[in-house]
Amino acid sequence: MNAGFNLYAYGNLYYSFSNDVVNRTKSSSYIVQGTISKSVEDKFDIYLNAGPGYVVSQSSLQSANNNGKSFNADGGLTIYFPGKIQFSSDAQYTYLAKTQIFDRSFHQVLLNATLARKFFKKENLQLALSGNDLLNQNTGFNRVANYNVIQQTQESTIRRYIKLAVIWNFTHEGGASGQN
Repeated sequence: MNAGFNLYAYGNLYYSFSNDVVNRTKSSSYIVQGTISKSVEDKFDIYLNAGPGYVVSQSSLQSANNNGKSFNADGGLTIYFPGKIQFSSDAQYTYLAKTQIFDRSFHQVLLNATLARKFFKKENLQLALSGNDLLNQNTGFNRVANYNVIQQTQESTIRRYIKLAVIWNFTHEGGASGQN
């Protein structure tokens, strides 16, 4: 089992002109995150990362305070069954608190899952059934602060879908051995 603790700090500083006035936009994120994982060969792999954050977005031409709390988590699980069958799932959770500029908080859970079976001795052929965004929450959401703009957008995106794939892995073919 592995466990850890991470601290992240990100920042951007932009200068731009708006109506002949210099605008200074500062965007920073501070994140504290715990992480834990466990792996048992041919049985399972599991991991979880989670922690709070604080986002600072300020523009010298806008007097509103756009600072806000955030929380992010992601995790995954793979279970290996007999008969070369495996189940995998991963999820990401995002929370952004409301601010003076943005009057609503944002919550999103993205959940994906795959059931797969490998074939042949080298396991180089795989049949996989996958579901993406199973909770249908992928809204293309984004909050950003840069240049003279602090904005929140929701764009069209590919939402929930299911696919069946046949995957041939050529890297397990052996290739040239260097022997004649």
